[in-house]
Amino acid sequence: MITRSVLIACLSIGGCAPAHAGDMQTKPVMCGSEDETFSTLRTFKQQKIYQATQLTTVKEPDGFSDTPVLLPMAIYMNLDEGTYTVVEYHPSYGAYCLISFGREGKFVND
Repeated sequence: MITRSVLIACLSIGGCAPAHAGDMQTKPVMCGSEDETFSTLRTFKQQKIYQATQLTTVKEPDGFSDTPVLLPMAIYMNLDEGTYTVVEYHPSYGAYCLISFGREGKFVND
């Protein structure tokens, strides 16, 4: 887990080099159009609470790219129900991908 001080240090120097301590894994990720994605978010009454630009490793024909791409991401939540969804947007494909979704979301103190 990245501590707050490490995160601040990384952001202040313009980024962090990836640690090569593990293997790249793949998992099923749902992607869809803008209409499909935001219709689903409206169904769960989730609203955007956070957005950022993420460094994303993407697949290429011969494996994973060595150079990450910058993609917009956002976290949506229904604060009353505790449901959440993490969405990344791929502008070159016009696709929104649901990276994570679940329940029992809550804010924690530092």
